[in-house]
Amino acid sequence: AGEMSRRMGEVGMVDRFMVMESSQFPVHTAGMGTGYLIDNSSGEDAGETALGVDTGTGTPIAGDVFTPAGDDAKYVVGSGSTTTLINIREPGLLQDAANNAALTRTASYTPSLAFSRDALHLACRAPADPMGGDIADDTMMVTDMHSGLTFQIKMYRQRRQVTYEIALAWGVAAVNPTHIALLMG
Repeated sequence: AGEMSRRMGEVGMVDRFMVMESSQFPVHTAGMGTGYLIDNSSGEDAGETALGVDTGTGTPIAGDVFTPAGDDAKYVVGSGSTTTLINIREPGLLQDAANNAALTRTASYTPSLAFSRDALHLACRAPADPMGGDIADDTMMVTDMHSGLTFQIKMYRQRRQVTYEIALAWGVAAVNPTHIALLMG
């Protein structure tokens, strides 16, 4: 069990969370946005995800983390932010923001993620073949016993060689982003 846990990246359970290892996340280098104050004239209430701001310099980038004065929560910047509007990720502000509350940006950090199983969806299937098929000599479907994913394996005979292709068409989406948490390390 210990060897298989190492191969599958399983570390163990912590507070009913399965802790697993994955590839290294790159360090998020904080953007240049500093000195911003919340411009509450447009009504930045609890739940708001688009914050009007003023007096700042530089543009915040997706992944930056800000803390408004008077609020202990940390908010992650989403895409599309400008020098007058900072978009934050769901669930938005946890409390009403005071007008002219200073936004303090955190430094660069190494991210990790925590999420429930319903936060992400993976859809996969065998790749589509061209009309009339292709020139494969043999095709089979093989299911991986650990992941449950089914892969298409094709064999192509060529001059003095045999080539095997292992294929899977897939897509992934964050369908429930409120069940994904950023852990800053």
